[in-house]
Amino acid sequence: MLATYLNLVNDEVSYDLRLTKTYAGIRTRHLQKSLAQFSEMCGSYMHGFDPSTRSNHAEVRFCTIRNENWYEPSTSPFAQYTINIVKLFQAERDLVRHIMPTVISDETFFATIERPFEAYLGTGEKIMAFFFSSPMYEVLHALDVYGYLLETDSVLASLLAPNQSQSASMAKMAGRLQAHLSKSFVALIGLLRHPFKEDTMPKQTGGVNELVSNTLTFLSYLIGYKDLLVNLFLSMGDGHWNQSASQDSPHVSHPASDPSDGLSIFQHYLRDVIDALSYTIDQGGKHMKRPTLQFVFLINNHSYLARALRDTMYAGDDESQSLGLGDLVGRSALMRIESQIERSRKGYIATWKALMSSFPAATLGPPEKLGMFNQGFDEMVRAQRAYDIFDADVRAMLVSDATDAVVPDYEMFLRQNPDKSPEFARAMKYTPRDLQRRIKGMLDD
Repeated sequence: MLATYLNLVNDEVSYDLRLTKTYAGIRTRHLQKSLAQFSEMCGSYMHGFDPSTRSNHAEVRFCTIRNENWYEPSTSPFAQYTINIVKLFQAERDLVRHIMPTVISDETFFATIERPFEAYLGTGEKIMAFFFSSPMYEVLHALDVYGYLLETDSVLASLLAPNQSQSASMAKMAGRLQAHLSKSFVALIGLLRHPFKEDTMPKQTGGVNELVSNTLTFLSYLIGYKDLLVNLFLSMGDGHWNQSASQDSPHVSHPASDPSDGLSIFQHYLRDVIDALSYTIDQGGKHMKRPTLQFVFLINNHSYLARALRDTMYAGDDESQSLGLGDLVGRSALMRIESQIERSRKGYIATWKALMSSFPAATLGPPEKLGMFNQGFDEMVRAQRAYDIFDADVRAMLVSDATDAVVPDYEMFLRQNPDKSPEFARAMKYTPRDLQRRIKGMLDD
């Protein structure tokens, strides 16, 4: 009713300022009530994390992340808060301009939105503090919010234009968030180049390290923000994540192909993440207690990394219009990973060939040589049964390499030693076909 009355008063002089203040108070309470749910949603989200573990290294480590922890795009309560406050402020401005002359409507509008906007900024401060103290995977949430701030920036700026302090508050929030994102990208590189001790001492099973799988999952989410990141990385500059490394450090890579292009800089960053992840795999391999297990770990983890790149190379695929992680990183990175796999395979093959090190010994008879081989072979197969190799292609690769390393040399030994003595017969535990069968089933559950 008050809005209707004010709309009927066409003469500015006839306005009773007490009525406009009353109007602003009513509309303020309406906005506060409408926006309260979003503030409450933000509070509930932040309270869902145990603050007692916020500074705990175990919480920060990527290998502690589970699927339910990954932030899903566009689900941020603060992003929804931002979108809706802009919509409501736009509607409020249009309404007040419709029922009041401009000279009065602007003043009334700013009086109306003052408290709701202060509440929004207060929640924003809490969200910023939450991001700054959260585990690294929350950077995806921060990045999403940053995108929404930029997306609504022009509209909100026009709404707040006459009020410089309010406009400055929004710019400050976006700037702080951008600085946090920059530090987070540097922190990820640092984590992989200098991982926590627990991350370089994985289980003695040869399985895929959780730090490896979770980092790749993180990157798959990250490239979903490619368009936003292109501009962000351009503003931060090429190689900013390497500034703390010395020029002769093995971690300093070649610069972006075009340092003035944001996409090129982002691709440079992704390549460095992949290289750092490969380094983490190498460090993890050094903590394996058996040489064979070390090579299995390296083969399994580098193969997992290579598959992640190979399976996301969509360029040239008519059905895909987007670029995957493999496309962005490039084939040169994939080829480096594949060369590391080949080196590890040679080491793995050598551990199998070591089982036959007694065959050339002149001081041992054929039965003794077979006995030593049998003991070593049984121990090797027994050890392989404890390995966690879930990739069918990797399992087939290991079986093929082990078979090629052992069976031909074993067959040659039997041909060169046609011993028919009882001692030799008792030592003859395996035929070549028996060896093939045992190797084929050594990785079965």
